[in-house]
Amino acid sequence: MSGNNGSEVETDDLGPYFTERNGRIFHSSLTSPYPLPSDPDENERLDEQHEILRTLLGGNYVGPIDDVLTPDPDREKIVIDVGTGMGQWCFEMGQAFPHVEFYGLDIALAVPIAPREDLPPNVHFEIHDINQQTRFADRSVDVVHARAASMTVTDFNVIIREAARILVQGGMFLSGEWGRFPAFHPDIYDAVPTQNAPNLTRFYDVLNESLQNQRGLGIVARLVPQMIHASNSFGDVTTRPFYVPIGRWQGDEALSEIGRRFRRCVRKYMESCRGILLEAGYSSEDINALCAHAWDDVRNLRGLISIYYTAYAPRL
Repeated sequence: MSGNNGSEVETDDLGPYFTERNGRIFHSSLTSPYPLPSDPDENERLDEQHEILRTLLGGNYVGPIDDVLTPDPDREKIVIDVGTGMGQWCFEMGQAFPHVEFYGLDIALAVPIAPREDLPPNVHFEIHDINQQTRFADRSVDVVHARAASMTVTDFNVIIREAARILVQGGMFLSGEWGRFPAFHPDIYDAVPTQNAPNLTRFYDVLNESLQNQRGLGIVARLVPQMIHASNSFGDVTTRPFYVPIGRWQGDEALSEIGRRFRRCVRKYMESCRGILLEAGYSSEDINALCAHAWDDVRNLRGLISIYYTAYAPRL
């Protein structure tokens, strides 16, 4: 299997952290519910998704992170990236903030599969399951960044509580989660997904039911702000949804290019979800039909979007 750097990854070289099922590579953790593959095909999707988000967000974060990471002569600033994957966010942030130490945590690091010789000296990667307490001391971390981390835990409060434990006063918790459902841009298209995108709606319904039943993973993207507030550990929660176009976007070439790229991500995401659907008892034939019909909606409907929900709040 080829990585995105052209190197070959053999099954025998996967070590204790990975296993192969149905032609895809997955983490082998016994404690994490994370259901998606950890292989070059999935990593390519995540890399492209990262670039798309960086463009739409205007950078690698929302909120006053520049202020939080201002150099302090009395102490070293520390940032934790939960579910770091290929580590691209840490890599770019480490370049932008060379005085800050960045630690990317993941159950099975993809970074060793595609090592980077140009890794900044202030960027580090560690194997860790966020369902367990991290090694960082109370009130010792300045930023906890959790992007698309909801499928790593059956209760997102686990991440919020750990962030509250390790963040210094005034430190920032950043969350970004994808809405796992179809949507149309609310300002442009007067459409209802269940009626106008029935096949894509069916795909997400089957996927979400499978994730809930097989792994205990619910949909939390829109619930994160109230969960942060309910923890009583953070100040005001600032939220903003970002609308990510899928496919061509009439009248805006820049958004059309993002849409074309993100449509490829959606296709790869469907392929990456095959494992959880097989685990739920669906046959390969049923999955093929489900994905083919959903892809028809993606290819042919205008105005489809995915919603990326961001939230950030300072530690009290």
